[in-house]
Amino acid sequence: MWDRAYSVPLPADLRAFVDGEVAAGRFSGPEEVIRAALRQFAATAPDGGIRSMGTDAAVLDGIGDGYFAVDFGWRITAFNAAAELYFRWPRAEVIGRVLWNVIPAFAGTDFERRYRRAMDERRPDAFASPSAVRPGVWVDIRAFPIPEGLGIAFRDITEHRRMMEALRANEERLRFALDASEMGDWSWDAATDVVTFSAAGAEMFGLDDLSTTWTDLQRDHLVQEDAEQARAMVETAIATRGRYAAEYRVRLPDGTIRWIAAKGRGTYDEVGAAIGMQGLVQDITAGKDAERRLQESEARLEIATRTHRIGIFDWHIPSGRVVWSDEEQRIFGMVPGDFEGTIGDWARRVHPEDRKPSEERLTTAMENRESAIDFSFRIIRPDGVVRWIEGSGRFLYDAEGHPVQLIGVNIDVTERVRHIADLERADRHLRLLVNELNHRVKNTLASVQSIAAQTLRPGVEVAEAREAFAARLVALAGAHDVLTRENWEGADLRDVVAGAIGPFEARKGERFHLEGPEARLPPKLAVTLAMALHELCTNAVKYGALSTDAGCVSITWTVAEDRGGSTLALTWTERGGPVVTLPTHRGFGTRLIEKGLTFDVGGSVDLSFDPTGVVCRIRTQLQQEGASIVA
Repeated sequence: MWDRAYSVPLPADLRAFVDGEVAAGRFSGPEEVIRAALRQFAATAPDGGIRSMGTDAAVLDGIGDGYFAVDFGWRITAFNAAAELYFRWPRAEVIGRVLWNVIPAFAGTDFERRYRRAMDERRPDAFASPSAVRPGVWVDIRAFPIPEGLGIAFRDITEHRRMMEALRANEERLRFALDASEMGDWSWDAATDVVTFSAAGAEMFGLDDLSTTWTDLQRDHLVQEDAEQARAMVETAIATRGRYAAEYRVRLPDGTIRWIAAKGRGTYDEVGAAIGMQGLVQDITAGKDAERRLQESEARLEIATRTHRIGIFDWHIPSGRVVWSDEEQRIFGMVPGDFEGTIGDWARRVHPEDRKPSEERLTTAMENRESAIDFSFRIIRPDGVVRWIEGSGRFLYDAEGHPVQLIGVNIDVTERVRHIADLERADRHLRLLVNELNHRVKNTLASVQSIAAQTLRPGVEVAEAREAFAARLVALAGAHDVLTRENWEGADLRDVVAGAIGPFEARKGERFHLEGPEARLPPKLAVTLAMALHELCTNAVKYGALSTDAGCVSITWTVAEDRGGSTLALTWTERGGPVVTLPTHRGFGTRLIEKGLTFDVGGSVDLSFDPTGVVCRIRTQLQQEGASIVA
């Protein structure tokens, strides 16, 4: 063993001795090997004393470390090859000379004091010190008594010390990094089940001591449902020689629950058997709390977007990649997961009429480095349905001012757009109705004024005038009733005629005969014709066919199509009444018929006072605005 460690060729008898000493565990360093060798030499020398160290140079040269020996007068008695190389003195020139003369650098130093004490007290000494003869070199020195004086073994530990200092520096940097990152380290000894923590690690688990057993740690500190999982992960990592990574909860002495992230890997002996683990732990409670809050926030956002149908998009401008939320895809009529994910896929879904303006709006906003943008456009869904979309977004720019991202929301406002359009149409219709009502009220008042002026002219009896005025207002109101039922969009000709003759007919069809096709009259013509028919009825009751029991009236009409549109021809014919004579003057009724139909609606009137009965022929155009042939 010893010759393998120090590369020394030993005699067989010495090899057996040293091997026995090593096996017994009695060596603590090179000096012990040297002592054993010297004792063995002394015991086996023929003269019973110590042989000259010069004759044992091969043994001393083989120990690898530097070695020299002095007698009680401090004369050098041994000086191996490593000492020659280190002190730059040939062995032959130093044997027998006083140590302090050969190496004067020792004089008055800690080396001299410690060597003399070891010699005087016959007690070994070991220390590390900067070299007395080699600047910048550190040596490890062991001085020990030997029978003839003092043996001194030394080795250059400069590199070892440099490595140890580097190791300490690394450990300090590691400790600083762990402290800065709020991490702790741990190690587990499989043989003893002991887990040893750094102070930071122990604090995370609420431990009073830096060490505990893995079993106790799981039982007393880990939340139970997490403990079994952690144990299983450790066993798996060791069995597969993989890394261990777990997150679990620990319960501190005050009941507080903390989240811990643990990472580690197994350590193995030379035959591959697991002897433990070592790794790091970190308190991730804040991160877990943030993760939980984020999940809650995302859940609330999902509820809000689903409830209010808000779609979210994220456009990475340099790559053209776009991410849509599930609700955004639903707004565009897609099943979540079907969106292809590029800005071009968005553009082709925008209505062709809105596509270019929308793209130009985006381009202008980015060129002007606008921070936010609002937009409105139409889309065409896969089923062909057109929907209105409104949205807003916020741009993100890099340090050079280039746009890198647009994040925003979209909502489907189709129903709102339609509602606004309906309101606008209703508003326009209301204004039209108000204007129409204003016009009709003015016309009605003008008609009432004219009726009043003609009815209440000088020379007419008050009672007669009152009766005539009331009857004419009733006729006017009746015409308005017909139009009101039709929302003043026009009236059916038969309804107008029936309304005018109704007050003068006891039983329907007994005194009046009506014949003609269905036709729609515009409002103004309906009122004028109703007033004209009322005057004809009133005249017939007073003087004509309706003044006798045998009299009757025939009202017929036709509608003809010509280049100018549709022409209505209506004829009033009285039969069975008194013989008709030409009146000596034209009364209000006659003037109302002629003026109303001729000037108000652009028609013509031919009123004949035939002896057999009055005949009134009326011709007028049915304007497109409200009249048409129904059948």
